[in-house]
Amino acid sequence: GLCSFKVFENGEINAKVGETVANHDVFVLYARDDENCELNFSLVQLLFFVAAVRSESPHRLTVILPCLDYSRQDRRLHAGQGIPPQLLLRLLKGAGADRFLTQ
Repeated sequence: GLCSFKVFENGEINAKVGETVANHDVFVLYARDDENCELNFSLVQLLFFVAAVRSESPHRLTVILPCLDYSRQDRRLHAGQGIPPQLLLRLLKGAGADRFLTQ
């Protein structure tokens, strides 16, 4: 499908869905270019895109994550540490994702 991103001069991101997805099953494949894109920037881009798709009222929204970022930190080693992959999935759920596929 059609989608576009715009980065403003101050660094803010805008995501736009270019076609209607209302009442359709939508799959968002998150693939990033390790050489050209900073990890945290691409995750925020994904969050904004998922929110943009959700605003179009799809039947179900599935995010496909071939490589779950921060997965090396999947457990707490010391008191006071968070679990980043768990937070990432919660943020995606909050943005509007219904399901996730990871490897």
